Amino acid sequence: MLKTAASFAAVSVVGIGQVGAQSTTEIEDWYDFDQIRNDPSGQYEVTTDLTEETAGYDDVAAATANGGNGWEPIAEDFVGVLDGNGHEIGPIHMDRSNRTRAAIFGGDDNAPEITDIDVRINFSLTNVDEVGGLCADLTDSTVRIRNTTIDGTLELDTVERAGGIARKTRGRSLEVTDTLVNLDVTLQDVEQFGMIAPANNSWSSTEIIYRNVVSLGQITITGGNTDRLSGLVSASASNSTQIVENCYSNVTFVQQGGSVARAGGSAARARESGGQHQYEYTNVYAVSTGDAPDVLQGGFIGEMDTPGSNVKQTDCYWDRSTSVSTTAYEAVGLTTSEMTGSDAEANMGFQFGDSWVQVTEGDTVGSSDIIAEADGYPVIRTIPIEPQIEAQNINPDDDPGDDSGSSDDGLGTTEMA
Repeated sequence: MLKTAASFAAVSVVGIGQVGAQSTTEIEDWYDFDQIRNDPSGQYEVTTDLTEETAGYDDVAAATANGGNGWEPIAEDFVGVLDGNGHEIGPIHMDRSNRTRAAIFGGDDNAPEITDIDVRINFSLTNVDEVGGLCADLTDSTVRIRNTTIDGTLELDTVERAGGIARKTRGRSLEVTDTLVNLDVTLQDVEQFGMIAPANNSWSSTEIIYRNVVSLGQITITGGNTDRLSGLVSASASNSTQIVENCYSNVTFVQQGGSVARAGGSAARARESGGQHQYEYTNVYAVSTGDAPDVLQGGFIGEMDTPGSNVKQTDCYWDRSTSVSTTAYEAVGLTTSEMTGSDAEANMGFQFGDSWVQVTEGDTVGSSDIIAEADGYPVIRTIPIEPQIEAQNINPDDDPGDDSGSSDDGLGTTEMA
């Protein structure tokens, strides 16, 4: 049964940006999590890991739940608060077809505040218009996603737009910070896909902010036509300022069939937005491996409508050793050796020791207990360290004297603004 507790701290993690006493509902099992749909504007606090062993899993989130269709997307717009307290949720299975939207939160006007949670998904979706790993759409309101990890698999067939976090992001104020998306994605006839989100737009003056965000994993195109493909975020915002700061993508692209019109390691397309609004990429890099030379049009940005007009790239880089050998507008193409180990600090204008951490053979990575077995690309301090190292095929060697693992790669280490 859901338990409710009063929270009187106006500046607590639960209820960020909200004032006054709030009533918080504790989530202790899968039945509790499923009941969010009954009050999608409520405030929720996860008090334990929700796993395959947790009560309600077989009825709510397992592959056999709901007649073999798995999780039933919450159709109501989630406009509440979900504080994960650093807990894991998943794996959440979903096998559905012939729907307008599919996601954990499947409404078309979600405006959540989601913090400190590790979500694992396993979605297989066919003939669905809008797909998100977390939310179908993020709406024209205030949205905060912080200190969150989304990992697992996405198998998509005949989908219009899909993203690891959401199908579309828009809002008066959208912030995605200290967040990791690590997915194994298969695309068959998917029009647009971005490992974070494939489309950003708004009909009012807004800021869309991605700060300390990392995308990892693999995107495999098996057939059909894909118009836009992005290893990180889209750059198709209109009437908004999109800020991408201290972010990177390290994504393997594999093409087994089909065609891709526009693709980039960081963004598929930079479209000129209206008025004074613009794109600002600061301290961002992209590494694209696999079949990248055949798939990508740009190591950093695939296509720019009006080069240089309102797209600012400051200290942006792409690995030209593993990616396409063409220019990426103002982003700088470096070799792998120039972007890894101690050479990274010499060649990349990042603030090492602050948001960024060098990965040098034989040294611990940041404040973690992980010892790099080879030079690697820079990683983000406030993102779980181990998956970032594993994505580089650097086998982490944990300190044998410490069984607790990293002290700096957990979800609870991020400082809230």
